[in-house]
Amino acid sequence: MLLCYDATRIETFENVVSWIEEVRNHAKEDAVVYLIANKIDLVSQREVSRQQAIDLCKSHKISKYFETSAKTGEFVDEVFSLACKECYDVFNGGYPRLTGEEPEEAENSPKKKKKKVLKGLREEKKEKQSSSCCK
Repeated sequence: MLLCYDATRIETFENVVSWIEEVRNHAKEDAVVYLIANKIDLVSQREVSRQQAIDLCKSHKISKYFETSAKTGEFVDEVFSLACKECYDVFNGGYPRLTGEEPEEAENSPKKKKKKVLKGLREEKKEKQSSSCCK
């Protein structure tokens, strides 16, 4: 579940809490939830700080937080790549990501996430190739 808000409009951030409640009330318990700030390219107009978003993630047990710009494309591919990878993992016997731990964005940048996803995909490909009956 991708919950996106406009970093230049505090009222959209304030709505996130009710969106989280809707997710908790209607989605499966193992729903993967990302909080995504958009319009980070508009630095001078920003009304919601990174720390406010991280605090909200901590208090609502959301372990994924990203900041993006739809206008410039900054970090958009990384978010969707990671989301696809996590969905694939969950549907193939993985574990739910709604952990309540520190939001990963607080420690790792989206660029690092992209590298991890790409590394993981390469490792999976190698494993499939090495388990083949005909090498």
